[in-house]
Amino acid sequence: MNPETLKYFEFDLAYLALLTQNGLKPLSRWEKPVPAGLEAALDDLGFESAYVRRRLQNGGTTTEFIFSRSDAYIDLYLHRFDDIPIDKSVNTQRFEGFLFGFPPCCVESFARHGYRPNGLDRMEQKLLFHWACPDCKLTPLLVPEYRRVYRQCKELLAGQSHASTLFAETGKQIGKKVVAVAASVALAAMSVAPILPANALAAPDWNGDPHWLPLAKSDDADQDLLMDIEEPFLGLQPENPDSDSDGRIDGVQLAQAMHLICSALPHEVTADRPYLIDHMLRGNENCTVCDSSVNMGYCELVNPLEKLIIELPYISLHYLQHGSFRYAGSLHGEGRVNPRQLKAVLEADGTWHRLKLAAGDRDEDGLYNNDEPHLGTDPALADTDQNGIVDGTQLARAFVAVIDSLPRGLRTDSVYVEEHQAKGVESCARCGESVNMGYLRIVNPLEGQWTELPFLALHYMHCGGFAYDGEVHKGLASARVLAMVLDPQGAKHVLKTADDMDTDGLNAAEESFFATDPKVPDSNDNGLLDGIELGLQLAAEIDSLPREAQIAMPYMLEHLVWGVETCEVCGQTVNMGYTEIINPVSGDTLTTPVIGLHAMNHGSFTYHGNLHDGRIDPIKLAQVLAVNPTAVPSDANVPPSDLALWPNYPNPFNAATVIRFELPRPGWVTLEIHNLLGQEVRTLVSDNSPAGAFTVQWDGKDEGGKDLVSGVYFCRMRAGQLVAVKRMALLR
Repeated sequence: MNPETLKYFEFDLAYLALLTQNGLKPLSRWEKPVPAGLEAALDDLGFESAYVRRRLQNGGTTTEFIFSRSDAYIDLYLHRFDDIPIDKSVNTQRFEGFLFGFPPCCVESFARHGYRPNGLDRMEQKLLFHWACPDCKLTPLLVPEYRRVYRQCKELLAGQSHASTLFAETGKQIGKKVVAVAASVALAAMSVAPILPANALAAPDWNGDPHWLPLAKSDDADQDLLMDIEEPFLGLQPENPDSDSDGRIDGVQLAQAMHLICSALPHEVTADRPYLIDHMLRGNENCTVCDSSVNMGYCELVNPLEKLIIELPYISLHYLQHGSFRYAGSLHGEGRVNPRQLKAVLEADGTWHRLKLAAGDRDEDGLYNNDEPHLGTDPALADTDQNGIVDGTQLARAFVAVIDSLPRGLRTDSVYVEEHQAKGVESCARCGESVNMGYLRIVNPLEGQWTELPFLALHYMHCGGFAYDGEVHKGLASARVLAMVLDPQGAKHVLKTADDMDTDGLNAAEESFFATDPKVPDSNDNGLLDGIELGLQLAAEIDSLPREAQIAMPYMLEHLVWGVETCEVCGQTVNMGYTEIINPVSGDTLTTPVIGLHAMNHGSFTYHGNLHDGRIDPIKLAQVLAVNPTAVPSDANVPPSDLALWPNYPNPFNAATVIRFELPRPGWVTLEIHNLLGQEVRTLVSDNSPAGAFTVQWDGKDEGGKDLVSGVYFCRMRAGQLVAVKRMALLR
């Protein structure tokens, strides 16, 4: 077995392998990415190896790489931990300690007391892979052997630029890193504390520091300076003021550990770890307890991996250093740092808010396999473009950036957002951040589609996930629906059509029949492709048909079945049955699956579902409906030849719809909205008007500006003795 094969790998990995080869560690675990060639090198050295899949508490997964000279140790680890959630119970620590060759007394000491001072030299402790207990009899015997292997590894990698990465820090740099590591260790120690009976708990040391500002007993039953509802998220026990039984109050220990980590953060922007940005002001404020002066400004703690930010006044850092999350200053007054938020900013690794999907996400990138081809990502690759950002995280952040930039308020020609704030907030289950418990509606009037998201969903998308979990809302923001609603062109459903020169959704024969220009996609220059405009108009005509047999007018029969099919464009589900549109006068009939009507409501005659693919013939449809919609002349000065009230678009609609009408001659015109009872609810037009083509918008409100409920409404137009009526569907 030639250890020379290890010199091509980083020092820490080579050192771990040599310890295992020398029998000092029966089994070793590597939790970082496995470098190319490692498995072959270990095989040459006589090692057995395996990959172990572990489940995280947040629903995600991680992969560990283990290796040993013995099959038995590999089999033991796989049997005990493969596809099992990670936990820090005492029994788990004991089992891992046995497999990794740690002295049993050190394992028991760590489980009960964490990182207690052990009297070892700092360098000696760094050589080990366990934390030695103060009275260990085995560790002094192991240290010389570890030191021998360490020197062997150092000689093996001599001249390699990556050698000794773990042990090369010196001076101020190592001091700062040790501070951060020590603080992180303190947090970890608290989270693996054993649960002991009350009579076995050491009494916490209340030293009477006046900075320890207490919380109300109703919020903090054990008076450890942490809210009861916070402690489970922090890995602590709300009924025990000293969860790790080290004689220190939980809140004090946690606050001081977090302060240590904050003090070790870099003060410049980084891409892969938290950093701190100072906002110092000219002036000081005083601590109301000890009268110490601190700068009156604040700092931003930023976690770039999940786009999390928390702002802390400098006075709060003063109190954290003393062990209190509550603070009181002469300028900022009384306040409190949210420990859950601070923990998230300091520890989130980019996966905290990317919740695992229930099923159907093979590469675990936060996107469903069936959706990925429509989103431009590969369902077999978590990072399709190999830019270091998981597909789901990248798309979530891209979509929410678009949502943030959209106009707030009604639009008819572009995507817009309506915000519906509620009186109350809810907390994120992952990081504790509070957001308004209301929702927003994203509307694409060009597609006739909208979607609603709670504000909590936007928080998760900012952090890189589509699934969300809070006190009020739990669910999933559909990436596929968002991709379509956010499309500014409004033409996602317009699929490729043969002999369609201008790609407007109509072929040459259809353009000729409907008097549109086969070389111009928007013949009347109204912002809608000819095919979309025609599809919406004919869809509105279909929607207005009676659902029972008629003698003298077209009607529609619905043949619905048990089951649904999914539109492969937007992901919406519809009944998997079909409809018949029948003209009893001409004897013509057109049959289409329900998915075809769904596509037409989005302006497309071509449909693509997971059960049905095809195209509705718009010429035959117009003939069956006995209508002849033609393009509006682009020359607005040419008066129309007949009175016309066109179907509104979109229809059905949610926030707003556009109604177009034509007057062949000047005169008084009224345009009214009536409900199913025939009651007038809104007058849109009542005026003397010139001849021409006009559009008017209705926002779904009554005369008093109140939102009308979902339902069927009628638009009634009167000009002289002529009357026209169109049916509209309002969906809230």
